[in-house]
Amino acid sequence: MTWVTSDGPWSGPAKISGPNFAPPGAYVAASRQFGLDQTDVFVVDNTGALSVFWVTNAGPWSGPTKITGPGFAKPGSYIAVSQQIGANQTDVFLVDGTGALNVFWVTNDGPWSGPNKISAPNFAPAGSFIAASQQFGLNQTDVFVVGNSGALSVFWVTGVGPWSGPTAISASNYAKPGSFIAASQQVGANQTDVFLVDGTGTLSVFWVTNDGPWSGPNKISQASFAPAGSFVAATQQVGLNQTDVFVVGNSGLLSVFWVTGLGPWSGPNALGAGGVPGSFVAASQQFGLNQTDAFVSNENGTLSVFWVTEGGPWSGPTTLPTPA
Repeated sequence: MTWVTSDGPWSGPAKISGPNFAPPGAYVAASRQFGLDQTDVFVVDNTGALSVFWVTNAGPWSGPTKITGPGFAKPGSYIAVSQQIGANQTDVFLVDGTGALNVFWVTNDGPWSGPNKISAPNFAPAGSFIAASQQFGLNQTDVFVVGNSGALSVFWVTGVGPWSGPTAISASNYAKPGSFIAASQQVGANQTDVFLVDGTGTLSVFWVTNDGPWSGPNKISQASFAPAGSFVAATQQVGLNQTDVFVVGNSGLLSVFWVTGLGPWSGPNALGAGGVPGSFVAASQQFGLNQTDAFVSNENGTLSVFWVTEGGPWSGPTTLPTPA
């Protein structure tokens, strides 16, 4: 873990696990454990078990605790985490070794439960990318995945009711099975946006308002902008009524696309060197500030950050501390 407090200097990295715990570059998810002042971090370790580490407030890290037995999923599999909207329940989603989408959950500080298989086996590639989000304007939790058919599909639950789906939002063969997906509120509206780079290398968005029908795709970029299935990150540009989407295109530059309210999409604005086309990207508020941070893994294996304060110019990149 690498960290920063308000506008101070970046610190770390601090090792949370021992060596050889997970594959190098394994996917990690982090979330509040809802109902508690606790931060959870999830990873599928080298045994194929879903494991959690946790910290209360600014105390010491604890864990790992294995939520599953060994061999449940592909080591390093992608994980998504969300509140189950309407409850103090934390949900963790992954596609297991059989290709089934699963959810595990915990209420407040109770024991972990699951897995509950939301899909049939062979629905998606093992370890597929997943996005989870509130369907804004509703008491509904949505989970998105590109299944083996190449269609973007959604599963959903209202409150703590039963899971429904899948419903295909796109046509079959629209995207590479297991493609990366980002989901976000379109800031300023009760609209849920889902972003991915389709099979033609085009960054596209699908959207729904409240409980209406799904619309899209709207092509935000030109074709061949980025590798099919590239990593995408979406967030509010903090302090503005603006939604930002980030991707490292085929130029190797980290670029941002944006929309204000329900206006037209703009971009790309190339922020700077991002490394390998399609590289991993994450975005977040720098908490305590009206600052938006975008993180990218460079081709030399280092992690860099770009940042912007409200509607000012983008700065960076700054390379974050690396292990000694």
